[in-house]
Amino acid sequence: MYELIKAVHIAAMALWVGSMAGVSFTLHAKRGELLSKRLRQLMGAGISLTWLSGMYLVYASGYYVAQWFWVKLLVVIGLSALHGVVAKTLRHSADAGAGTEHAEKKGAEKKGAETSVPLIGGFIVAGVALVAYLVVAKPF
Repeated sequence: MYELIKAVHIAAMALWVGSMAGVSFTLHAKRGELLSKRLRQLMGAGISLTWLSGMYLVYASGYYVAQWFWVKLLVVIGLSALHGVVAKTLRHSADAGAGTEHAEKKGAEKKGAETSVPLIGGFIVAGVALVAYLVVAKPF
């Protein structure tokens, strides 16, 4: 069972991170509200499955006593916070495409958030690379 949950955890993480990376394509290509909604759904499913399967793996393996795990947890919490920023940016982009009143009020904020998407993408890549290193090497 542990190996199956580990496979689900890895697949969910790939879905989550892949859909967050897809956001920059959506924002820069102006692909429309439908794609934005689908990416938000994929990101939500990915983060949920990643956290749920991860909690099971930590409990089943006993890694919660390892120092590297706590560093990994902090990085994952940071990635989860970036998930919120990316989802908000995507939502504002979809609102702007629909011409909603909410988008008009937040116009300047949305533009600033869209320009920061490549920077956020760099943090996502660095965070995932650090998590992969911690899990594989278990340095401390």
